[in-house]
Amino acid sequence: MKTIIKYELVINEALRSALNYDTPDEQINEFIRFFGKHIGSDRIYIFEDCDDKHVTKNTYEWCADGIVPEIHELQNVDMDIIGWWYQTFDKDRNVIITDIEQIKDEHKVSYNLLKAQNVKNLVVCPIRYKDEIKGFFGVDNPPESDTRTDHVPGYDRNLAYIIA
Repeated sequence: MKTIIKYELVINEALRSALNYDTPDEQINEFIRFFGKHIGSDRIYIFEDCDDKHVTKNTYEWCADGIVPEIHELQNVDMDIIGWWYQTFDKDRNVIITDIEQIKDEHKVSYNLLKAQNVKNLVVCPIRYKDEIKGFFGVDNPPESDTRTDHVPGYDRNLAYIIA
């Protein structure tokens, strides 16, 4: 319960901070920067889907000090590489990977993509608009205690609705 309250407070403060900016792009960048710094993750990102091309594009990213940005490398990513994420989203669930090694055999292409980015664990949730998945919001390497499945869906769902 303490973790849920912590995230709700961080989300509220991130929103307050973001509202000090004028444009939507500035607001989104400030929101993910604030959120990332305060939860202690390595990277926070937003991908937007381009269904007619069957690709997804990294459109926003914040990285902690010392973390290499990946936004320029993650343009026009074939959605089939992470197709299992979309299958999970369709079940109204988030993707929660507590140890990247656990997906090595079943999702090798996804594993290789994530491993190359030094991802050890992650939480990803869909961004929906009018009940359709339009992209996703992700957190790479959040504190391990924060990938427990009993509280992650709540804070990520709230974030996805705010961003959409």
